[in-house]
Amino acid sequence: MPQLHLPTTSRPATERRSQIARWFNSRGFSTAAFEKGKLRVSTYRMGEPIYFKLIDHTGHATYYKGSHRRRTDRLRGDGG
Repeated sequence: MPQLHLPTTSRPATERRSQIARWFNSRGFSTAAFEKGKLRVSTYRMGEPIYFKLIDHTGHATYYKGSHRRRTDRLRGDGG
């Protein structure tokens, strides 16, 4: 069976992690700030909230991105 040579990187892990963090942050992602190992984030789909519980995994960075924000002016009847 033929072997496929995969190139390896000689960059340190911390440098690779910072490049990944820059990529996510430049695209509007937020870095998760866990409290007691958990973080709850929410978004709105079709006018209803959806909640996600993220769990911290040691040695891994977690990024998330909110996609929708609820418009409170419509809920109060102020127009919009």
